[in-house]
Amino acid sequence: MSERLEFRRITDVESSTYLQVERLYAQLFDRQTAMSHWRFINLISGNLVVLIGGFVGKDLVAVASLVEIRTLSRHAFLLEEVVVDEKSRGKGVGRKLVQSAVRYMLSNTNATRIECTFNEDNKAAWAIYEKEGFI
Repeated sequence: MSERLEFRRITDVESSTYLQVERLYAQLFDRQTAMSHWRFINLISGNLVVLIGGFVGKDLVAVASLVEIRTLSRHAFLLEEVVVDEKSRGKGVGRKLVQSAVRYMLSNTNATRIECTFNEDNKAAWAIYEKEGFI
């Protein structure tokens, strides 16, 4: 990657951003997510789901979801659906994305815990979460 990789919360509800998110999720699920643009707008406009994106210029190369969990006994976030574009894999982007998501949660919320979910067959995800202390 010759351009700088930048991580930030995705708040842009334009169709171009939506299409880039859809493209990445299709790589994760081997299908389109079948999420309408309207649902995407509602998801990222609220506070229960935070999308953290990794951008090279205007191109979205990675995305992760932080889902807020509030109960009587805890305030936490669930980190899930971490996706790195096929062309950007093996370059540390996934690990930096996870670190950025954790930093976002610690800096912008009162949550005291972050948990993660992933497919146990995904060796790359397993390695990242292990290195970052989740496993």
